[in-house]
Amino acid sequence: PANTNLRTHGERATMKFELYLALDRLNMPSLLMRDGLSDAKEELRQEYRNQLNDVKYPILKTTGDVLATSAEQFWSELERHKTRKHSQRVLQIKAAAPTVITSPDDYIHPTEPRVLSVRELARFQGFPEAFTFRAKETTGGIKRAVEVPQYSQVGNAVSPYVGRALGALVRRILDLTASPVEG
Repeated sequence: PANTNLRTHGERATMKFELYLALDRLNMPSLLMRDGLSDAKEELRQEYRNQLNDVKYPILKTTGDVLATSAEQFWSELERHKTRKHSQRVLQIKAAAPTVITSPDDYIHPTEPRVLSVRELARFQGFPEAFTFRAKETTGGIKRAVEVPQYSQVGNAVSPYVGRALGALVRRILDLTASPVEG
């Protein structure tokens, strides 16, 4: 199918995604990745830091390589890759798909250190595999005013399932109003 290109990530972004995946496997909150927190949330973040001592090490990357051999090393990686983004999260395989949005960076693949492809998000929306989105995959800055990239097309679309249901409802309403009234 079309639109299956996987986004390429630099080393830093890939490591950040590996950390999110590791936290998810450890049932630890992504709050540990956050920068610029309020004092209360920073205090909570520090409480979670103490729980890292109870983790079984080493922690591995999805490739099987070692991510961290101790709580100190893991915390150091979390600190080096902190982000102000508050919406990034690892998707859960057995959970309902989230609302599809126009930014590809908010959802992390459940088993791989990457964001989802246009096609993967289109599946959440219910688009048939044969449907092709045309344009650049993504764009930024002032070009957003004149371009509608593939990720935006998917995120801004009404699901074909919703469109079909609304169309059927409108048809029923029109059929009822077109019927002669008996009396």
